[in-house]
Amino acid sequence: MTQNVSLNQYPNRMLQILVRGFWRLYRPFLLPRVRRPVVEKVDGFSFVVIPTVFNPVVFRAGVMLGRAAGRITLEADERDKTMLDMGCGTGIVGAFAARNGFRVTSVDINPDAVRVAKANALLNDQTDRITVLEGDLFAPVTSQSFDLVCFGPPYFKGPPKGDPLSQAFWSEGLIERFCHALHNHLNPNGRALVHLSTDGDNEGFLQFAHDAGFDISVFARKNYLNEIMSVYELRLPRATVA
Repeated sequence: MTQNVSLNQYPNRMLQILVRGFWRLYRPFLLPRVRRPVVEKVDGFSFVVIPTVFNPVVFRAGVMLGRAAGRITLEADERDKTMLDMGCGTGIVGAFAARNGFRVTSVDINPDAVRVAKANALLNDQTDRITVLEGDLFAPVTSQSFDLVCFGPPYFKGPPKGDPLSQAFWSEGLIERFCHALHNHLNPNGRALVHLSTDGDNEGFLQFAHDAGFDISVFARKNYLNEIMSVYELRLPRATVA
């Protein structure tokens, strides 16, 4: 009995297997970059990264979301628009937004990330446009709303493992709380950019965002073969905003 194999699908499947095998072999060479302090250089920026803070280059998520924020250009009369960099880590996403003209508030629950993000704002000469606060989700900005909110939530469901870095990968109830509170922190016609990966619970997040009343569209997407990363744009329907 012969099996009907699509000539288009078969090479892709084989390539996926090869790429996953490559990443298993390559991972040990990446580990030194997350186990010691390093300086990562991206698109004209320099970012100090320490082992207790998510590396936005090694794990690719921060670079992708930062570049997405960098695609949002402001007119000369819009350069005081506000942006919230949620779970800022090194501050890479806020740096791209600040370069575009946003006034940025960066928030992270990890005190090490707060210190690193402040240092990186200084390193990139952006302290006049970036404010960094410590806290859980929207708690440090309870009464504030923004024109743009960017967030790369942890991929995996479950309690963090106890070290600060694990908070960037594991969470319980975080995406529900984010989606439920987001509409209170968006200005009229504001939007959110959210980075997700097929390694995590894509569908779960999108369902929570849909249930919270947001219109959802794909802003950017890249297939790395071992995973597909997407940046989704969330907006409230105009009738809701009005």
